[in-house]
Amino acid sequence: IALSLRDEEGLEDGLFNLRRIEANSSIAYVCGLIKDKNDNFLTDGQNQYHLYDRVMAIGYHWSWGSVVRFDKTIASPQDVHCHYGKNVPLTSALLREQVAAQGRKNICQPVKASDPLRSDILNGLRASYIGDSNSLTLNGPLPTVKFIVEDLCATEDYAYFLGKATGDKTSFFIHDDANNRLRVVLKKSPDGVWRPQPENKLLTQQSKVSGGYCSDGTLRETDLAQLAQACRVEGDTVNLTGTLRQQGDGESAYWTLTPDNPLACVRDANKQQPGWNQTMQLVLTPQERESLNNLVGKKVSVGGDIFLALIASHHTSLLLDNIFRLTEIK
Repeated sequence: IALSLRDEEGLEDGLFNLRRIEANSSIAYVCGLIKDKNDNFLTDGQNQYHLYDRVMAIGYHWSWGSVVRFDKTIASPQDVHCHYGKNVPLTSALLREQVAAQGRKNICQPVKASDPLRSDILNGLRASYIGDSNSLTLNGPLPTVKFIVEDLCATEDYAYFLGKATGDKTSFFIHDDANNRLRVVLKKSPDGVWRPQPENKLLTQQSKVSGGYCSDGTLRETDLAQLAQACRVEGDTVNLTGTLRQQGDGESAYWTLTPDNPLACVRDANKQQPGWNQTMQLVLTPQERESLNNLVGKKVSVGGDIFLALIASHHTSLLLDNIFRLTEIK
């Protein structure tokens, strides 16, 4: 715990002189000063001593991080008065009350069933859920589902959901999670709508479960912001906007999308190829292209799975496969 606090504060060359430390498996209290390697108490530029007085909790990646700060500066090491003195009995419940009192600005706090925020977040999930991406038909209907919530917390700008969708037919091609659960980070847009992250992410029965979450720990705003920047992987389902173009003629013809906002990070993509993310080939049958031929040259919205180029007939580094939606933006 002390090492985590030291690293968090950039004090790698210092050693903590702890006046109190109490912990259980997921929440802790620590109070102390910092010393240099010569065993001298460190001061700031005004000859004051910084008292590190914190509640810390396990976050994602099973690392300890500060969630409540009672820090202050003191004139002398003899002036140490911790927020919780040694005569104060500490319990996990007491420390968690302090975490709850911080509100949603920096800490992902539970969202209760009676809170209108819960409906707003679940509506964002529902709008982004398309079901079994392997069985959808182009521009066909999407399932209507409800969500079973196992864990839901939110800051002012981010939310974390753990649970599963019910109401659509289960696919044979689900991910390895035995309970078929979804773990989703959402971000509140300027228009007030909650959207899964990274941007343009869609949720399916095949949605990959990102590793590194600690669902019984405490997530901070900074943790969620970092998780929201996760790199895409092949098989991720996305909805992109851009200009639809036809390349080539006859049997060699194929369609591409020039995205308005190219994907910035796709794991294992051939980034050595110039413009690797500026154009994406769309995997469509000749019949599908014929039925939507009037869209060529127009602004469109496309939903499908990220696919990496493998063979000569793949003309771009990134492709969209299993396309279930291709419509004009009017």
